[in-house]
Amino acid sequence: GIVTLLNLKSEKKNDDAVVMKTRHAYGGYFLYVLTKLNIILGAVFHRDGEWTGGIIGYIVAVIVIQILFGVLMKVGSKKYKPLEDDIQSANSLKENQTKLLQALSEGKTAEEIRAMLPNYKWA
Repeated sequence: GIVTLLNLKSEKKNDDAVVMKTRHAYGGYFLYVLTKLNIILGAVFHRDGEWTGGIIGYIVAVIVIQILFGVLMKVGSKKYKPLEDDIQSANSLKENQTKLLQALSEGKTAEEIRAMLPNYKWA
């Protein structure tokens, strides 16, 4: 898990990490289905199937809740979007921001920048 996460967050393109993540997800779904099947079979064979109706109702409820949470996580809330989405491109920067970035990249001192942008607050 940690190796895959670090590979996915690395700056270089890493298709192996994406394949590992996909396999991990499908493996998890497969195990999930197997455990539910195990519960159903246990209910069928316990006391001649007395618990079958309740267990099947429980599993249907769990699967519906799982699907709902999956959809909610996929759609997501716009309030909690990743920070990368908020990074502005160079074209959308304001004039003072562009001047500040240019001054910083040229290695100007803080005093020179303050003189150039007197009313602009920056850290």
